[in-house]
Amino acid sequence: MITTCVILNYNDYKTTVSLVNSIVNFNSIDYIVVVDNKSTDNSFFELKKIESNKVHLILADFNGGYGYGNNLGVLYSFNKLNAEYTLIANPDVYFSEKTVLKLRKILHEIKDAGISAPVPVKPSGQHQKRPAWMLPTITQEVLSASILISKLFSINFEYKNSYFLENDLCIVDVVQGSLLMVKTNIMTQFGMYDQEFFLYGEEQVIAKKFKENGYKTFLLTSEEYIHDHSTSINKSYKNLIKKRILLFKSKLLYLEKYMKVNKFKLVFIKLFFNLLLIESFIASIYLSFFPKSEN
Repeated sequence: MITTCVILNYNDYKTTVSLVNSIVNFNSIDYIVVVDNKSTDNSFFELKKIESNKVHLILADFNGGYGYGNNLGVLYSFNKLNAEYTLIANPDVYFSEKTVLKLRKILHEIKDAGISAPVPVKPSGQHQKRPAWMLPTITQEVLSASILISKLFSINFEYKNSYFLENDLCIVDVVQGSLLMVKTNIMTQFGMYDQEFFLYGEEQVIAKKFKENGYKTFLLTSEEYIHDHSTSINKSYKNLIKKRILLFKSKLLYLEKYMKVNKFKLVFIKLFFNLLLIESFIASIYLSFFPKSEN
């Protein structure tokens, strides 16, 4: 059972090197595929230093975003390394070999399993708010874009906490993309990230593709991993409004391509998202005075 780990780097080689060093001796991982997404710093030069028979380095032709970079690693794993299972990891995560083995066991033993993932926790050990969620309706997808409306009207598509407490292995729609394992052949056949999405919404797209083709996503509630949330993203995209613009673009694309919303409705949704930039501007001012701690 050849297993690879794909790590996408962009202008954050120190974090990437730290993760590689922490897992390079895992017997459960046969190869580590590091994809440098055409960094603008000296990342590729620094990453060359850790290249080996086990650590393979790929340089993207351009920075095509999260999905584009990870697709390079998945395809390399499938076509060059004959990987049966691929662990897709953000650079800013920390996990044990036991977790890798359990994720692989789920995919190996359950025929219609396509994706498996552990529960993300913050560096403090506190559970992150949403380890998994349901695929949203059109209304939920639109209204959840607003920070204020989401809070006032409790717009969410989350599972009840009791669902996770009662089951060690939960069938869910979507898991966080920071650490997940896929059956590589299924990923290449039905999944693969939609490369039109640059930064947000990628895990929702592959979840929808897998589900529509009869493959399940499993959350293993007994296993955890540390996610130093958005460490890499915040280094490249520090401005809240810029991140919100990318989020809105992804939501519009998802609504058009995967929810089949007609162009007439999309015009009004786009107008609503543009109005939400005012909300984002106010939030950015607030955060400049009261920074939010990820820990």
